[in-house]
Amino acid sequence: MISTLKNVLAATDFSGPSRHAAERAARPAHVAGARLQLLHVLSGRALTQLQHLLGQDSAVEQGLIDEAGRTLDNLASELALAQGVAIEAKLVSGSVLADIGGQAEQAATQQLNALAAGAGLKPADWSPCVLHGDASLCIIEQEQEQDCDLIVIDKHGQNMADDLLLGSVAKHVLAESAGDVLVSTLRLA
Repeated sequence: MISTLKNVLAATDFSGPSRHAAERAARPAHVAGARLQLLHVLSGRALTQLQHLLGQDSAVEQGLIDEAGRTLDNLASELALAQGVAIEAKLVSGSVLADIGGQAEQAATQQLNALAAGAGLKPADWSPCVLHGDASLCIIEQEQEQDCDLIVIDKHGQNMADDLLLGSVAKHVLAESAGDVLVSTLRLA
């Protein structure tokens, strides 16, 4: 099976568990030849409070930002060396959940645009929609909101055990859709 994995996002707060998660994220990125984006978000609220306490141009604030950047770069270098994967380290300031979600949405939008271009669609021929949540529920909600006549979905479960234990998005969409569903099982060699 050809891997469609191109970008992997791993958020880290430099704790032991998040370091372990970043190591785990690097493994499938390496196998698929994907790029790993290592993200650390400095709490915008904490930085604002620090500015109120110490002043706008505090050396302490800049020291914290510099230290976070060094720690992130060191982690990225260690992972790149140990896992053999291309890593982009990114340090941002703001709302942790919003920034992680924004990074993931940006990557999903880029992949969606590349997929549409690869299918020969011009921007005027389609409209992108990136949603967060349970895939089958989002698909059914969009079917209803957009008054769709047809849903086209790919059946790409890893194996039958995955489908039996975890369920299948295609199976759920087939069961819940009010309209027609075309399920593609085409595999490119």
